Amino acid sequence: MKDFLVAFMVFLLWSVFGLWIFNNTGTKNKTLQVPDQTTTLDKKETDSAVQGLYDPDDFNQRITGKFIITEGEGTVKEKNSNDFKDYLQTYLTNNPDQVLTIYGLYQRREPYTIAERRAETLKSIFIKYGIDSNRILTVSKERDFMYKRNGEYDNGFIFELESIPVKAEKVADDNTFNRVLFTKFASNTFNPDEPFGAYVDSLKIFLDQNRQKTISVTGHTDATGEETDNEWIGLQRAKSVAGYLVSKGITEDRIRVGSAGETEPIGDNNTQEGRRKNRRIVIIIN
Repeated sequence: MKDFLVAFMVFLLWSVFGLWIFNNTGTKNKTLQVPDQTTTLDKKETDSAVQGLYDPDDFNQRITGKFIITEGEGTVKEKNSNDFKDYLQTYLTNNPDQVLTIYGLYQRREPYTIAERRAETLKSIFIKYGIDSNRILTVSKERDFMYKRNGEYDNGFIFELESIPVKAEKVADDNTFNRVLFTKFASNTFNPDEPFGAYVDSLKIFLDQNRQKTISVTGHTDATGEETDNEWIGLQRAKSVAGYLVSKGITEDRIRVGSAGETEPIGDNNTQEGRRKNRRIVIIIN
């Protein structure tokens, strides 16, 4: 009986000792595994947060109130916009296959050209901030909205982000790059402003992606003076624009230059406003 008790006590001691070793070893293993699990979860959460942070659908919410348009003007006023420009720049850097299209909005009673000027001005703002001009396209879009009493509106743009091949195909279908440029009275040359320079940057990348496309540049005049003189003036204006396009890297063989002189008016030549509309240069993508 005594031997049995001794053996039983030894068994209990070894059992307790074994359980103690097992528990301590298990705890150590769990302790070693916890950081790995936590790290994995943190990484997944971080990846998810990054994907959500730069969600393209979020752009149109974030831009509201940052860039103000004014009724009857093509200008854009910035308001606490650096955070949005950082946001845009980071997104385009992290997504090199994406391009941004800026839709400038205009009301039905406004000329569409005012929305083009707004979109090009916003693009020039982004370019000054360091965003690649080749990653931004501009379009005008009619939309119903109301200006505030002070004549301002804080949601005058729509953003769209797409892959470069998809956007290039859509732009070709929509003739986005067709432009009408108005010239000053009695000037044979066209002096490009900053928004037009940004437009040409976008036009160049479009042509690089669409090798079959060419450009027609046609000069138009009002009916003041002799018809033959006006044909010559229209041609000089068109050549001036074509020269600028070449200086920006578009090859001459992609550009056709012509003049319609006074023969295709879009305004009444008996009024000052009509003559102003007729003095123009038209760029068409073929």
